[in-house]
This record gives sequence, structure tokens and C-alpha cells, in this order.
Amino acid sequence: MIRFTVHFFISTLFFVFASAGLFGQKKVQLEGGESADGLLYHSDGKFSIGTKTNKYETRTQFTIEPPIHTGGPWRYATQDIENYAFLHHYYGSQYIMTLKHTGNVGIGVSDPEATLDVKGGNGGYSGPTLNLRSDSNNSAWSLIHLKGGTFDDVNDYMIGRGRSDFHSGRALTLHVPSRSSFYGGEGEYPKISFVSSGGQSLGYVESETGNWYMKGNVGVGYTSPKTKLHIIGDPTMPDKYGALVIGPTGDKANLRMGYTDDYSWIQAHGSRPLYINYIGNNTILNRNGGGVAIGMDNPGEYQLAVKGKVKAQEIKVSLVGWSDFVFEKDYDLPSLSEVEAHIKEKGHLEHIPSAGEVEKEGVDLGAMDAKLLRKIEELTLYAIEQEKRIKELEVRNKAVETENRRLKGMEEDIKLLRQMILDIKKQ
Repeated sequence: MIRFTVHFFISTLFFVFASAGLFGQKKVQLEGGESADGLLYHSDGKFSIGTKTNKYETRTQFTIEPPIHTGGPWRYATQDIENYAFLHHYYGSQYIMTLKHTGNVGIGVSDPEATLDVKGGNGGYSGPTLNLRSDSNNSAWSLIHLKGGTFDDVNDYMIGRGRSDFHSGRALTLHVPSRSSFYGGEGEYPKISFVSSGGQSLGYVESETGNWYMKGNVGVGYTSPKTKLHIIGDPTMPDKYGALVIGPTGDKANLRMGYTDDYSWIQAHGSRPLYINYIGNNTILNRNGGGVAIGMDNPGEYQLAVKGKVKAQEIKVSLVGWSDFVFEKDYDLPSLSEVEAHIKEKGHLEHIPSAGEVEKEGVDLGAMDAKLLRKIEELTLYAIEQEKRIKELEVRNKAVETENRRLKGMEEDIKLLRQMILDIKKQ
């Protein structure tokens, strides 16, 4: 239970005096017939202390001198500004509080805009701006403890049951009892809940685990988030922190995401690699189109464009159309003399791109394999034809060899006959 005890020592008495109207007023005369300036008696029988300053503003003052302190006196003043009436409370020159005719109360605020409008730091005081204490009246167990100051100060804003060591040096501390003390160790963890004006749960934070649950979208740097987490930061290059950092910074592995005016990026930092699907499973990129560039900015018309070397144990190219038409009966196989003439004229085989074309346009692996296969199949036909001719020549050679052997035998016979004839003549 929170109890508020507010003491306005002279306020009630003075409020009766200050509420008196200042029109139709008469100055009070002292003994001897002299007038007491500022001490007025009104035609309606009311009594006031103060003076009328102008048409729009009226001040009535009442002061009390403290018996010991020298910083006073306590001073009370009413003020009418156009349609607003105020009762101000001062201690010497130090402003304390204001009551407004609308029912607003200002502490440290001369024109309160809320039912209770509080500004800390009056008179150089650096303590809490608002401190609502528990029944123990012990500031170490404040239920609400707000300490004023600038955003650069180490300020305390503590709501809940806690001690100074729980919230020292923190901008905001929401302290909730543990499950063991609040639920006897059973049930759910105590939560810090967010509830709409209609009583609908918007989310909560478990006080012990730190787990968050948010029903709606969360915007970071954006007031109209379109998804569960929508982050907008400053456009930065991939060598910066970006809009989101996962992991420690420095030389440790961390992942950063961000965007520039021209593209979005994902970058591994800390001189560490980026693993995708480290434990397995499929990785699908650009399912409905688009290209992937490695070592370059634009893949152009290609699904995958790589500037540099590619190493693989196996590459499979799916291709429509192959070169088996070379083996069809009606294929017009060029003669070797025609091949020779084309090489002399063009400097490369027919249907094969030149060195200049390859340097400029590159090579389509599937199409080039088909073209090379065409040449291999043509060479195969040439080889088959040569084989046939070789076999024909071999048959002819055998016939020539047989004829040569027969002729050689006949030549030997002729030599023998000649010798026989010479021998007969000698006889």
C-alpha cells in the first residue's frame, strides 16, 4: 500500500485570502488615518493582501518569516493571467510549487500541464525527482524512485521492489520478485507485462529468464514496422557495423547486416569465414530468377558469374541437343582438303570459335563440348575411312607381294635356263 502525506502548512489559510476578488476593493486604514498599501478590504466582505498590477495580471502576496532559517521568508502569491489563476509557493527566491485553478499541481513547474507536473533539480538538489516509499519508510525499498538530471548523468529510474545495488548506475530498473519468493518456486516466472488500454496483452518480459514475447511488430529506428522486427538505421558500407550485429565485435567472429542506397549486404567480420548450412540441408538461391556474382558486381544475363578460378570434383551440364547427327547417313562430311582450305583461310576449325571470340565472349561449356564432340565424331569418320583404305591397300600389297614372289621365281628359272643353254653350246 502506498500512502501519500502532503503538508501544505499555510496553503489552506492563504488560499482563502488569495481567492478574494480585487475589484470594488478598499484600502485598509491604520491608526492615524494612514492607508496600508497592499492590505485590502472588498465590498463583498472579503479581505486580501496584495496589489493589482495591470488589467491582465493580479498578484497577492503573503509572507511568513521562519524563526531560525535565514533563507526565507516563505512567500505565497496568487496570479491571474488571462483565463488562468495560479497560486505560487516560494521559499525566499527559490520557487517551490504551483496550484492551478484547473486542478493541476506543479512542483518545480510554474504552469503545470498535467494533474501532477514535476520537475527535479530545484535549488541545486540532486536527489530523486519522485520517490514513493513503502510502509517501511526506507528509501532502499522504494516502490517508485525517479532521479532527475540530464541524459548524460548516471540517473536512477527504479520501479518496483529493490535495493540501491540493484539499480545503481542504470537508466531504468524494473525489479520484480523472484519466482521462489513470489510463487513459492512453482508456476510461471513473474512477468513485466505490456497491456493495451482495452486490456489486451501486447507482450511481456520474464523477470528471471529475460525472455521477451511481443505480440505485434517491433520497430527499431522506425515507427511503422511492417514485420516482427523492422530495423532502419543509417546506410553504411559492409566494412561498418550496419543495422544489425550478431556476435561480439573486435577480432571475434560476428555477422553484420545492413544496406546502402544501392544494395543490401551480409558480411562476416573478425577475419572469420561465413558458413551457410554448416550442418547440411539444401541452400536455394534466387529460386524465381536473378543471378549470383562472385568476385564481381553484376552477373549480367548469367545465373552464376565468377571472376576467378573455380575448382570442383565434378561438374554436370544439362544440355539440349548433342552431336550424334554426325553419324547420320545424310551428314555432309567435309573432305580433308576442304578442312585444310578452311584452316588456311580462317585460322581455326569450322564451327569452333576463334581465339578472339573466346577472349571476348567466353566459352559456353555445354555448347563447346558439343562442338568438340562434333569434331571428334568427324575425326572418327575420317579414321574409319582411312581404316578402310588401309585394309584395301593391305590386300593389294599382299597381291603384289604374291606376284613379286612369282616373278622372282620365274626370274630364277630364266637364269637357270640361260645357264643350261650356255653349257650346251660349250659342248
